[in-house]
Amino acid sequence: MTAPYRLTAAIVLATAWAGQAPAAEILRLRPAATLYADEKGVSLSVPQGVGCGGGTTFVVADSGRGRVVRFEVSGALVQTKGEVVLPELPYPIRADADAKGDLVVLDGRSRRIGRVRSDGTFAGWVDVPSTGGSAPAVLRSFALDPSGRVFALDIAGRRVAVIGPGGALERSIGFPADAGFPTDLTVDPRGTVFVVDGLKRTVYAARKDDKDLAAFSKSLAEDLDYPSAIATDGAGHFFIADENGGGIVILGPDGSFRGRQSAYGWREGYLRYPSGLCTNGRGLLVVADRENQRVQVFKVGD
Repeated sequence: MTAPYRLTAAIVLATAWAGQAPAAEILRLRPAATLYADEKGVSLSVPQGVGCGGGTTFVVADSGRGRVVRFEVSGALVQTKGEVVLPELPYPIRADADAKGDLVVLDGRSRRIGRVRSDGTFAGWVDVPSTGGSAPAVLRSFALDPSGRVFALDIAGRRVAVIGPGGALERSIGFPADAGFPTDLTVDPRGTVFVVDGLKRTVYAARKDDKDLAAFSKSLAEDLDYPSAIATDGAGHFFIADENGGGIVILGPDGSFRGRQSAYGWREGYLRYPSGLCTNGRGLLVVADRENQRVQVFKVGD
């Protein structure tokens, strides 16, 4: 077993960030970097979410330490670029950066989404109104599109609430009547929303004008124990973290199964209860390897 190490100032990433992996029938994940700590040697603790919306920057919701950590890729190096710790967001479980570099963070205690300015100051809450006559929204996850819309996964309202750049509710996308427990969502460049269901082990989708989600994949019960997160690379491939099974399942543009990568374990390249992932559009997949107390970066290739 490879001994764990701490990230001090930077780690070599080889050339994994340099280019987009070519499309292929079967995609493979190759370990490219493993992050255990920030530049001060403070270790990650129960990292639950990652977000790749910041261009050459990705962010980590380091839940156990109540902070969001920025990592920046520069050539062959990955460097930490500071942390955000705010009393309004004591337990971040999801985080991402918008086109302006501001953070959007879901707090796991209040189940509310907050905005954080690039200087680290709190900028207010994203208002997700409840559905008519129902209990307040209870948010499990969210996704951002390039225009600044927030797609909030509301498990109490059984919907995806779409909040526009101005803060108004633009639409609600309903769950299927037989949905179990949706756990995460992603949005592709066309504005199609994809939601993964942890209990049904199925991916649902809704295009821009659809009022409700519908099945996108068949049941993945043979391939997944409990899917906890989903991401798309913009080229039509989908990556699903199997939290209980410790692997990554890959789907093709038509929702078909294209393979399973990694496995449960402690060595680099292996996963223990992965709970979040994102793609950077340049051939990398970033995974919150929660119970291994680290973040792993994989190069996607054929």
